[in-house]
Amino acid sequence: MSETRSSPLTLAELGQLLDLDKSTVSLALRDSPKIAEETRRRVRAAATRYGYRTNIAARQLNQGGRVLSMIGMFLPKSLASLSSPMVVRTIQTLSQLAAQRGLVFQLLSTAALGGDAGVASSGLALRPDASLIWGDVPLDEAAPLLAHGARSLVIDPNHVSYAAYRGPAIGLDNRGGAEGIVRHLLERGAQRLLFVQQDPNHLGHQARWHGARTAWIARRPLDTLAACALDDLTDERLLRFTAEPAGAIICSNDCGGLMVWRRLQRLGRPAPEHARIASFDGEEYARIVGLTTAVFDYDRLARTAFAALTGEAADQSAPAPIPFQLHVGETT
Repeated sequence: MSETRSSPLTLAELGQLLDLDKSTVSLALRDSPKIAEETRRRVRAAATRYGYRTNIAARQLNQGGRVLSMIGMFLPKSLASLSSPMVVRTIQTLSQLAAQRGLVFQLLSTAALGGDAGVASSGLALRPDASLIWGDVPLDEAAPLLAHGARSLVIDPNHVSYAAYRGPAIGLDNRGGAEGIVRHLLERGAQRLLFVQQDPNHLGHQARWHGARTAWIARRPLDTLAACALDDLTDERLLRFTAEPAGAIICSNDCGGLMVWRRLQRLGRPAPEHARIASFDGEEYARIVGLTTAVFDYDRLARTAFAALTGEAADQSAPAPIPFQLHVGETT
């Protein structure tokens, strides 16, 4: 048989090439321990050589959806999440984990779900067997994917609609990260704290504020603590705050931290001489300018979410929040 074909190679034809029955070839392609390792290697090599690709749609139909062959990663309709480097890095790791197991990893917008009838009546040509939902997808849009019995998981549920959500999810230890930043600032001699929220409606940013507030007032008087939204932080307020010594500013993410850092430079009140600055997420640009930032392990987030979704996790209880590690930069 020629290695150049005008039509896709079928499972039966691949079996004929290898003198194996379809069932053995199918199990070998799924890396089943029922098949000898040498046979699995031979089948995978032949599949690569002849360009065989699993017919996922047929496999879903024949198996009744019981076999996990495709994972869908759902993002908001606008796909705005893809502007975040940490989202992109997490998706890259998830994609690699799926590829290592021979699974299709499909990036989708919730616009593909259609109306209230959800996935079952949507225009998706191939429906995922399991779904990961990024946490800025509103809960009402994600509802069809989270129906009873569905194989699904929300990653970092941060949209305000998840405030009372108690379904399958994995989050970040935002409170713990905030407490770590506060301890660091106190060790550096901070006596006053201003917390700046870049997005007050973001559940993660709210948790960071609550964690910072709890940690601060446990060690300092309440009147040494203030908070405001980034949009409400005027130059006049920054100048007043930095006019007194021993002040520190926590921003709820690196984007806000970078903007405050730049404004202090423009006002002639650079950090850390006039105020120490720290933020969250560990984005590359924050480290480049020297921001102290709470770094979350996106690789661990992806691996934990993947294991929970596929059933590979040894502990089947709800995954623990992903912790932060503090990267100490020049701004503190």
